[in-house]
Amino acid sequence: MKAAFLAVGSELLGTDRLDTNSLKLTALLERYGVELRRKAVAGDSVPDIRRELVGMAADCDLVFVSGGLGPTADDVTREA
Repeated sequence: MKAAFLAVGSELLGTDRLDTNSLKLTALLERYGVELRRKAVAGDSVPDIRRELVGMAADCDLVFVSGGLGPTADDVTREA
């Protein structure tokens, strides 16, 4: 089984925030024999998130998304 992970948040594109969720998920998937094929970070932009999701869904059986689900205007993952 192949998987992909998308971290959403413009703050993750800089140098002062680290995406630790993907590191934990990678370890968990390895334990269950799932191959993590793709990892990406998308800023808070519907077109950017959508582009990553479409590509990941075409290549992988599972797509995990973290971030962009809060109550503020820049949280647009649901819309994407």
